[in-house]
Amino acid sequence: MGKQTKKIALLAVLLVGAMLFCTFFSLITRADDSLPTLYCNDEVWYKATIVPLRIYHSVYVPISVFEQLEGVTVTTYERNNTAMISRSDSLYISFDFASNSASVKENERFYLMTYAEGGERYVPLVTTCEYLDLQCETHTSVLDGSISARICDGKQTKTFAELLRRYNPAALDGKTEPPETTAPSQPIDPVGNALFLTVDGLGDGARIPALLDLFEEHEIKAAFFITPEELEGKENLVLSILAGGHTLGLLVEEAGAADALADANERLMERFKQTTRLYRLQDGDDAEDIHAALRELGYAHCGWHLDLGMTEDSVRQTLIDFRRAVKGEGNLILRAWCDGFNTVGYLREFIFSAQGKRVFSPVTLAYYAAAA
Repeated sequence: MGKQTKKIALLAVLLVGAMLFCTFFSLITRADDSLPTLYCNDEVWYKATIVPLRIYHSVYVPISVFEQLEGVTVTTYERNNTAMISRSDSLYISFDFASNSASVKENERFYLMTYAEGGERYVPLVTTCEYLDLQCETHTSVLDGSISARICDGKQTKTFAELLRRYNPAALDGKTEPPETTAPSQPIDPVGNALFLTVDGLGDGARIPALLDLFEEHEIKAAFFITPEELEGKENLVLSILAGGHTLGLLVEEAGAADALADANERLMERFKQTTRLYRLQDGDDAEDIHAALRELGYAHCGWHLDLGMTEDSVRQTLIDFRRAVKGEGNLILRAWCDGFNTVGYLREFIFSAQGKRVFSPVTLAYYAAAA
């Protein structure tokens, strides 16, 4: 009986040893097949098999990756399908997964898509880091096109390339082909396939700096249409718009439009040493007789193809229409309202949707001359 017990014990030890070896071998194999692609400061995120996603030209990362940063808290509320990432009372972003929206300080709420994948909830990397005052970097592998991403809070000591070289050399190794270039002698036809962005009104002025920062970030030149009344007391905002290289237009009422344009241009010349010939009508653009009369005076009416509108529902529908229209041919003018529904947050989604499909061009009289 004792010998039989020893045999059973020996077999058990061998079986456990075999299981441990198989487990160890499988871990090594998985480690070789799934190199890390997510990093926080100088450290690899511990969930090595979870990778960033590219959706509509934007990089998305799991919301839980932010937990690895010191001082950052991620709180999920399964009952109402929401989550919050916070660094302080003023640095936070709250996600409503059911309505595809987000909230930040001062109760600003805007449209923001999130995605569920592999048991993780993914959020847009750039937008999330922006509201948390965090840095982010991305790198696309030269071999298979996979994305690596890093989130930093200022404590990093290594460059992203150094981290990739150590942990994921496949992202850097290999020959790279030079990017295709367009000869300077072949400019994009502004009538054929350009995308124009315009903003109506200055509102209370609070959103103008954020809009200008957004446009600078993506190298976009927009057209700002302002009312003659907004020239009074908001000279600094107008100067900021002009300093950013953006086009200025005038938003006037139908009644007395010609006189209003003349008076506004006189003030523009006095204060900013320039005038504008672009205009829109505040109370509707269907007055063909007024447009004809203003054309005779040398003004150019700027219409639009898609309008964001002033409500959340209108903006969401326009985004759907925009993603469809931006794939087509011909020019496309997108009109936004400065005091519309969360203009800055939504415009970022429009910009991401246009990347790789259209080139934002400045709205100038040259376009209207070519169109005529």
